[in-house]
Amino acid sequence: MNKIFAVLILALIASCSDSPKQSGDALTDSDTVTSRDPLKQKSIDSLMAIGNRPESEEMPPTQAEERKRLAGTYDNILVIDTVIASGNERLQLHVKHYCLKDSSLIIPKRYDDESAKPADFVTHPFVSDMVLINGKDTVLNKQFTAKDFYPFFNDPFVGNLKKYGSLLEPRVSHRSDNNNNIIITYSLSIPTTDLGIPVELNISKNGSYKIKAGY
Repeated sequence: MNKIFAVLILALIASCSDSPKQSGDALTDSDTVTSRDPLKQKSIDSLMAIGNRPESEEMPPTQAEERKRLAGTYDNILVIDTVIASGNERLQLHVKHYCLKDSSLIIPKRYDDESAKPADFVTHPFVSDMVLINGKDTVLNKQFTAKDFYPFFNDPFVGNLKKYGSLLEPRVSHRSDNNNNIIITYSLSIPTTDLGIPVELNISKNGSYKIKAGY
């Protein structure tokens, strides 16, 4: 009888040692706490997301901020002067990019998608006066506007880019090829929207030029 009782006691002890850990048991180094207050966790996660956000993911400017920025450029005049030596020839390019301030662009209120009470946006087109001198000869003297590019692309925005587009962000580069052409690129865009396409002027040393529009 004593032997049977002892066997039963040992079996009971063994079964208790194999039972799962209860919530009141002490934690060991390998234990982790997985349950948290959901509201506190949401707040922590939000702060960590903001703190760890890369600079490239910063919020873009609002449309109101972009309109204010554009208005601040109306009085700016961008002047670009460049000289290119091509054999015995010397090319001088002068570009003056500026705002006409004629209130001729009225962007419809349907493009104002952030305001509680959308309204038409009255703004102005930008143009570039361009002079190219080869040696002592002026081979190109012309003002370029957005309309100069219109015949060279099919409007991807149901005709609205050709109604409300303006030439923005001119950049000049020199293409190192046999023709020594000068390349001027723009963004042809509807002001304060993300609707636009790249356009390009390819100017040769005799003053002739080709236009490329689109991607």
